[in-house]
Amino acid sequence: MKKIIILFILVLFLASPFFVFAQTQTEAEQQLTKVLIELIAKLQQQIADILARRAPSITTTTPPVSAPATADKPACTPNWVCGAWSQCVDNSQKRSCSDSKKCGVFTGIPDMSYACGFSPSIPLSVSLDILTPEVQNLTPGQKNVTLAKIKLTNYVNTSITNINSIQVGSSSEIAFSKIENIKIYDGSAQVGSTATSLANNGSFYYAWINASTISLFPHTSKILTLVADVKSDSPSNSTINLGVSGLRFNAPGCPITGTPAYGKNFMIVPSATVLPLIKITSPNGGEQCAQGSSCSIAWQSAGLGNGNVSIILHDFSTSGDKQYTIALPSTAVNSYSWTIPATGSIPRGAQYKIEVKIITADSKYISDFSDNYFSVVAQK
Repeated sequence: MKKIIILFILVLFLASPFFVFAQTQTEAEQQLTKVLIELIAKLQQQIADILARRAPSITTTTPPVSAPATADKPACTPNWVCGAWSQCVDNSQKRSCSDSKKCGVFTGIPDMSYACGFSPSIPLSVSLDILTPEVQNLTPGQKNVTLAKIKLTNYVNTSITNINSIQVGSSSEIAFSKIENIKIYDGSAQVGSTATSLANNGSFYYAWINASTISLFPHTSKILTLVADVKSDSPSNSTINLGVSGLRFNAPGCPITGTPAYGKNFMIVPSATVLPLIKITSPNGGEQCAQGSSCSIAWQSAGLGNGNVSIILHDFSTSGDKQYTIALPSTAVNSYSWTIPATGSIPRGAQYKIEVKIITADSKYISDFSDNYFSVVAQK
């Protein structure tokens, strides 16, 4: 520091004659004086820079959120006055707010922007998520069908942690007769317990499901998946939807918007037509049935409904086909225990086949034969 001051004094001493006698200087001397003045200016700037680097550092602090009280000035609490919301531009509306007290702080400043169509005074929005399933056909008895994806959005600066329960609902006619075992999923975790059925309140069908495990952090969303079973006796050629029709909150409550939010209308159609089918499983080739003993006749069937059943024995051991009607059981059974007469009315032979013939209630005819021959042998 001492060297800097000495250098500055030396420059001034050397330059002083030129300043004192400036009026009598020759042109060359005036030019030299000008150069010395510029040199002094540069030295002054360098000295100022060195002093600035040696000076103590200055720490900046953020302004307080509230104006502190002093001995001659009480604490100042802002009084915010906000203008009208702007038009919706790029999915956002804005407004300006000012403090009429001019406290110079930002305590309690209101929201000055929000998503279009939403009021900041209503924290929670309920809506149908874009990933909700499109319309599709359902069949009676179908299990674990995803009927809707519901989006819950928290638009404010505080968490929502006081949800008590969610009301799942349907606006479809006689919805109680179409679906059952309604569940809510938060990701892969089921929320609350399963609602076995829907009740009617005169306007729509609903069930309450405990949802106390659900919370939403500030400015976040959560997607809930609504799943149900289609009743096996659900009326065909009818529609069903499912969604969220309301929420309950623990004190102090929470304003919401967007309910009811229902999924798409799904069509319930008859189950795929099952063609009548019958298949003999015994005797189906190679068996031996003894005279005077029982022989098991069994078959598999599907789509037959009510009808007339005939069990016929075919004997191909002689020329042609000799037939014996064995029994006329009900279509409700798929087996029959046949006792072969010991009198010899059914002769011994190795070329027998069984035919099971059914005429359905709508006059459709279907039958099946043993795949290969079985034998009738002597009484043991």
